[in-house]
Amino acid sequence: MTDANQTSGKASGVKIDGARVREIRESLGLTQLYVATAVGVTTDTISRWENGRYPTVKRDNAQRLAAALEVSLDEILEQEPTNKSQTTEPTKQDSHGARLPVKFLIPAIICVFAAVALSVYYVFHHDVSVNFEACRILPSHAAPGQTFPVLVRVKTDSRRSSSFILRENLPRGCVPVKAVPAYTAWDRKSRSLEWICHSQDKEITFFYLGSVKRDIPMNTVLNFSGTVVIRKGKGRSRPVAGQNKLEIKPLHWADTNGDGEIDDEEILTVYEEFGEIKGADFGLDQIEAIWAANGYKWNGKTKKFVIIP
Repeated sequence: MTDANQTSGKASGVKIDGARVREIRESLGLTQLYVATAVGVTTDTISRWENGRYPTVKRDNAQRLAAALEVSLDEILEQEPTNKSQTTEPTKQDSHGARLPVKFLIPAIICVFAAVALSVYYVFHHDVSVNFEACRILPSHAAPGQTFPVLVRVKTDSRRSSSFILRENLPRGCVPVKAVPAYTAWDRKSRSLEWICHSQDKEITFFYLGSVKRDIPMNTVLNFSGTVVIRKGKGRSRPVAGQNKLEIKPLHWADTNGDGEIDDEEILTVYEEFGEIKGADFGLDQIEAIWAANGYKWNGKTKKFVIIP
């Protein structure tokens, strides 16, 4: 996240109304952490903006801030004071003595302004129905003391950018090792792994690597659950579908049929599902070594796989 908030010139920055920003954020029930993640700054920066310590910010940051608050940019900008001395006087008779139809003009102007205001409100506040779904890809088994990969794909039909929270509840017996993108929070007490995301993509893939505890008994079944909360005017949540059970066995997670080998179809499935995720270190070297060899066997004492030459 960046923390460059002050601007060096009038052309590159805009003045925001911090009090208005706070009012909108609180009315939507959003935290400063949520907004900071959506904009790409720190929570301290959001606090400074709301308290008026940095009233002038970069225009692109202000636009992202407006998008996170689901309003137009104009709604969070500081309004210039009106000059009462420049108000026009009622139209009088012209040089020919003809009177302009003021009584008809004023109602027309009011109607135009009302129509514009309703249009702006509809565009930025109308509760747009967004269809979305999330699906988990989880191996059917893993061995004690070993790691295993998990994918969660979130899809939406929204044409605009979407802000949502992905929450994965990990069972007792496993912990997260790393994630791509990096998770926002990991609550050890509730065992909740959370991401706050703001994106214009219709499909986003989340990867995390879990680790099974060494002392967990064989044949134990671990249950996973998760939810996605998306905001479009109103908060909406949906459970993560897909695989949700991981059984503890003396087998490599990529050995889907449990025959002690990794065949062509199994290694191609690994490449297809995980190969394009940059930074997803899920033990591909070991998988390739087992595929090229005559299989593997489990060493219960060392809690490791032994490759058979």
